Amino acid sequence: RNEHMKNLGVCLPVAAGIMWGSVGIFVRKLTDFGMDGVTVLESKMAATAVILFVSIFIYRREWLHIRPKDIWMFVCSGLAGMMLLNICYNEAVTRLTLSFAAVLLSLSPIFVMLMAAVVFREKITGRKTVCTFLAILGCILVSGIIENSSSVNMTPSGIIIGLMAALFYALYSIFSKAAMKRGYNVFTITCYSSMVVAITLIPAVDWGIIGEFAVASPVENISLMIMHAVFTAILP
Repeated sequence: RNEHMKNLGVCLPVAAGIMWGSVGIFVRKLTDFGMDGVTVLESKMAATAVILFVSIFIYRREWLHIRPKDIWMFVCSGLAGMMLLNICYNEAVTRLTLSFAAVLLSLSPIFVMLMAAVVFREKITGRKTVCTFLAILGCILVSGIIENSSSVNMTPSGIIIGLMAALFYALYSIFSKAAMKRGYNVFTITCYSSMVVAITLIPAVDWGIIGEFAVASPVENISLMIMHAVFTAILP
């Protein structure tokens, strides 16, 4: 069993990376239709919150119980983590190539390591330092900067926003870990964090264009929005 869990622990980050790389495809499809970043985010978060809430209510209702004194963690993970992360990442995808935006986001573990050292007093070991260096080197190589910088579609604003997405992803990880230390399940955290974002964005969303997108090709477009939401639900 321990060996199985160890193998699963290795596979999950890889699966998460694949899903994050795929998220840009959904974002491009929605923005090409004319949705702004906030509307794209709301279409995903609202569906994510509904899918998770219904699923948890049916299968593990006790996971929906949270203590009032812990609500701040879900608000922070939702607003400082999920909302700002997705807004920045969606914007980076429109300013950079999909692969380069995903590469910048993959730098988030570096921010997590630094924040964890401050918040949770986790030691920055030599192994972590080497891995950080290798991560940065890997991002440079994968981005294609060395091979042909003209083909990467780099803009200063795009790079800054992409790095901000990585920073906010790290914040989400920190707040999520704090919640898990209080005994909350990862799906509970994702559910309520998504709900906070979905409720917060309601006034700023162009609901008309979401309806137009769904009506334009009901089966294909609604399936796309559901897949986008499911990827968000599974990613953490």
